[in-house]
Formats: sequence, structure tokens, C-alpha cells
Amino acid sequence: MLGSKIHLQHLIENGHLFLTKWAKFFKIDIDIEDKCLTQELIDEFHKANLKVNCWTIDSIENVRKFEKMGVDYITTNEFDQDA
Repeated sequence: MLGSKIHLQHLIENGHLFLTKWAKFFKIDIDIEDKCLTQELIDEFHKANLKVNCWTIDSIENVRKFEKMGVDYITTNEFDQDA
């Protein structure tokens, strides 16, 4: 079975939100562009016991915003541990 020994995430970007249904059907977590992410989508995936990764978050303000929304992972190009 695909992904039985590794953690899979399906990459979703603006204009491809229909793929969230595909990811839920196959029980694959999502890695979603920040512009597409809503609280409802996070809640929907968490209810299905799936994780949500958000990309690409490069400001501490957006890190805090998505952290409060409950994302499980954040992908970034910038990291300031002291922020």
C-alpha cells in the first residue's frame, strides 16, 4: 500500500481546492498554499484525523496566525528562532 511506511502529504495550491476531496478520500494529509487555507478546511481535515501543513509562511505574524488556526505544520523559507 502506498504510504504505509512513510507520511504522505498532498500538495494543493490556489485553483485546486477540489483536490482536498481526493486527499480525504485517500486519507492523505494536505500541504496547502496559505491563500487557500480556511479555518473550516482545517477543522474538516482534523475531523477526518488528517494533518494540515501550510506553505510558504515567511513572516512571524503569519506563523502566529496559522498556529492559532491550528495547522499541524508550517513550511517556510525564513526562520528566526528569536522572533
